[in-house]
Amino acid sequence: MNALNKILKTEAMKHGLCKQWTTEWSQDCTDEELVDKYIRGLDFCIQHDYPHNDFIRKNFDLQFLRSKNLFVDDDGFRSGHQSGTYVVQGDSLGELHFSGCDAATVWVRHESEVFIRVSGLAFVMVHCYDDCHVTIERHGDARVSVRRHSNSCEIFQS
Repeated sequence: MNALNKILKTEAMKHGLCKQWTTEWSQDCTDEELVDKYIRGLDFCIQHDYPHNDFIRKNFDLQFLRSKNLFVDDDGFRSGHQSGTYVVQGDSLGELHFSGCDAATVWVRHESEVFIRVSGLAFVMVHCYDDCHVTIERHGDARVSVRRHSNSCEIFQS
C-alpha cells in the first residue's frame, strides 16, 4: 500500500469508517481514486473535517484537484459548464457557471466565497457550511435549491 493511501485509510478508520468502506478500500488507490472516494464519501469527510485542507493541498496538485472539481484554498478558479459534483472549501474564491441542461451539486465550506451563475434549464443544488459566502445569479428557467447547514454562512440570490 502506498504511503498516502495508507495514511488516509488509517485516519478514516480512526474516525469510524464503516466496515463496508474499510473492506472495499483498495491496497493501492491512485490519486484519482482517492479524490473520487473523498467526493463520494463527502458527508463522512465533512462530519469529521477529514482530511484537513492542509493535507489535501500538500499531497495533491492544484490543477489535478481543479480537474476533479475540487477547489481547496484555491484563489481565482473559474469552472462549471458541466454536470457533476463541485466542492469548494478552505479559503477559496471563484466562480461556477452552469447553463443548458446542466445538473450539478455544489458543496461550499469553510471561509470560501463563490459566485454561481445558473441559466437555461440548468438545475443546481447548493450545500452551504461554516462561514462561506455564496452569491447566486439565476436566469431564465434555471432552478437553484440551497440547503444551509450553518447559520453563519451568507447566501445572496438574485
